[in-house]
Amino acid sequence: RRYTIKLWKQFQELFNALPLAAIIENKIFCIHGGLSPDMNSPEDLSRVVRPIEVPDTGLLCDTLWSDPDKDVVGWAENDRGVS
Repeated sequence: RRYTIKLWKQFQELFNALPLAAIIENKIFCIHGGLSPDMNSPEDLSRVVRPIEVPDTGLLCDTLWSDPDKDVVGWAENDRGVS
């Protein structure tokens, strides 16, 4: 084992506090994962109080784990089964 559980927990705490998205020069919407059917506008993300543990479903989970796919119309579960 190369790293300690304590270090892993510290990274989890960090990830739970990082911003969910950014808007650059009012033109580019940057997000880690993808969009969510629960999101009506980027402002919805500003209502998420951080730090927070990521739930299994919903806006926060989708934002971090959804995978855009050019072959999918609408919404579908990704290959990882997360969002």
